[in-house]
Amino acid sequence: MVDVHRFLKDRFISYTWNVDWTKMLKRVFPFLFCFASLVQAQDDISLNFRDTAGYVTDGTGETYALCNEDVFSTTRAGFTFGRETGNLDTERDKESSIDRRLAGACQRVNNDTKVTFRITLPSTGDYDVTIAAGDYWNSRTHYIDFKDTNTVLWSIAGTATTANQFIDANGNLRTSASNWASNISKRRITMTTTIFRIDIGQNGANGDISNMAHIRLEKVSAASPSASSSPSGSPSACLLYTSPSPRD
Repeated sequence: MVDVHRFLKDRFISYTWNVDWTKMLKRVFPFLFCFASLVQAQDDISLNFRDTAGYVTDGTGETYALCNEDVFSTTRAGFTFGRETGNLDTERDKESSIDRRLAGACQRVNNDTKVTFRITLPSTGDYDVTIAAGDYWNSRTHYIDFKDTNTVLWSIAGTATTANQFIDANGNLRTSASNWASNISKRRITMTTTIFRIDIGQNGANGDISNMAHIRLEKVSAASPSASSSPSGSPSACLLYTSPSPRD
């Protein structure tokens, strides 16, 4: 009669001792490396400005910003941000039936000092930026500077919107909330610091109002590597790097 216990034990021991642990580690380690890279790659920051936290439901990876109450350094949903200087005149819940990102706004009258809103980025480098400046119910004239610490990256300088119009990151005037949502236009910027600032308003411009409804900063991933390079934080790169060679 076959001793099943001894048979299995002998086979297991034989298998264990014949494993090429060098090859095993070479195949397993890249998976662990890529998994860690993917976890660390959650670098997108998406803020929806409004007056009331629960006015609308934010999307995945988004959170709300209460323009006056959230002083720097407020931390929410893993993001650090807040009003750094000055006081915004109003923060508003505008319209809950439209795209959640446009449902509210931070506002500053254009006859006083600018208000600075600060966002801490996870790292320097390239980011794709999405914004919406506008008001569902009212006409506005917008003066907004977007900065890498104190260096102006680009500006909205006196661009007017009528009710339910929104300006995107490349200066396009979208004719409605739905038109903005259907034609997202991103602006590529290079950050040399991790301090991103938004200056809202313009002293002495006029008595109209500048406002911001939404901003998103998406960290641009490095290019996918070749088969001989180290893996990056992208799933395709992990699969490419960990595919075993017939010579293994």
